[in-house]
Parts: sequence; structure tokens; C-alpha cells
Amino acid sequence: MTAGRASSASAKARNTNIDTPQVLLQHHLKKLKLPTFQSEYAKLARQCATEDKDHVRYLLRLCELELIERERRMIERRIKAAFAMDLGPMAASWLTPGDQEPRQLRPRIGARGRLSR
Repeated sequence: MTAGRASSASAKARNTNIDTPQVLLQHHLKKLKLPTFQSEYAKLARQCATEDKDHVRYLLRLCELELIERERRMIERRIKAAFAMDLGPMAASWLTPGDQEPRQLRPRIGARGRLSR
């Protein structure tokens, strides 16, 4: 093995060792269903390091962000469920999973000038 190949192999080994904890952390956070932890931990770690915060405050901030995000998603789900319950069978055509906001309903007027559903 030449010197160039040896240094190249050791550089790859160092990079693999550095990346392994981050890959494992991403995997574990995904399995634990902590999406806000997964998306915010690196940014928040840098922020806490510059503000000289300890690990307890770092974890506290991460937990607070996760709770806020979960509450926001829970409220959105409840609002969609309430609309779906009010509309009954029409909900399937009115609310679709990709919609950010409900579409406007257009009243259907029959031949006799009456509203139909």
C-alpha cells in the first residue's frame, strides 16, 4: 500500500467515525418520532454553544420546541376533523390530505332553483 492510499483510507475512516453518531442519532430520532428534535438539534446546539448554555438548557429548549410543534399539529388535525364531521360525506371531496386550507364550497342549484347537496 502506498502512502497516498494509506492517508486516503485513514481520512475516509475518520470521516466515517465522525458521521456515524450523527447518522445513528437521525435514525433514533426518526424511530422515536421526534421530528422537531431531528430538524433542530444541530442548529440549537450551535446556538447554545455560542450562548454558553449547559446541556440541560439545550435539552429543555429542544423539548419545548417539540411540544410546541406537536400542539400546533394537534390543533390542525382537530380543526380538519371538525370540518369533516360537520360536512359528513361531502368532507371527502372538500378536504384532501394535501390541502393547507379547506376549499370554498360552491352551492349547487338544481333545475327548480333549490339548493342540492
